[in-house]
Amino acid sequence: YMKYDDTLSGIILNGYGGIAFETNGTNERLRIDSSGRVLINRTSSRAIAGDNAKLQIENPSSGLLTLLRTSNDGDAAYLAIAKSRSAAGAACQSGDEIGRVTFVPHDGTDLNHHAAEIRGYVDTGIGSNDTPGYLTFHTNAGTTTTTERLRIKSDGGMRLQKSDGNGNFTISRNASVTTTDQPIGVIDFASNTAHTVQARVMGKTRGTSNVGGDLVFEARANGGRLDE
Repeated sequence: YMKYDDTLSGIILNGYGGIAFETNGTNERLRIDSSGRVLINRTSSRAIAGDNAKLQIENPSSGLLTLLRTSNDGDAAYLAIAKSRSAAGAACQSGDEIGRVTFVPHDGTDLNHHAAEIRGYVDTGIGSNDTPGYLTFHTNAGTTTTTERLRIKSDGGMRLQKSDGNGNFTISRNASVTTTDQPIGVIDFASNTAHTVQARVMGKTRGTSNVGGDLVFEARANGGRLDE
């Protein structure tokens, strides 16, 4: 039923079993089910990542959700994921997970196991207007759970980790290099706000067969240039 509410100063639309919206005849586009879930392009809730979300959007193509900001300035549209320890507002604690982006493929049984994740956590030292945090990146090597592989710490440091075998980091130039002494990959060590490179480690080709290489170290003398 539909009624006017004096407290709300507006209209209340109530359907005890849910409410559906149709366009172009009887083509259902949106449904609010009896549990308060908003379903777009679905008529019943689907469990994904172990939960039946409050907002569910499905589409057979890639166009599911877009965010556009149209202000005449340099500011961006953004998506905020927030965490509080109470509905009234209570401070988080170190180690609290703030939010995550999860990638879930159908495994032939369901949509409840993660292939990869990006998580955000509260770090030590949270206080009024002071919110240190770190990001972790997780992948699944072929089990029911993911494992942390990379962490960007609150101080900007990075930690690469692997639970078995040696940790590895590969820099690859994805093209054939047919001339000798050509850079393949570079690691720079920089300082100051201009990020001036003070030292460099560089991989270079040796010969023209794509199978030989040198490791080159360069450093900058005081006020000078980078020299090998």
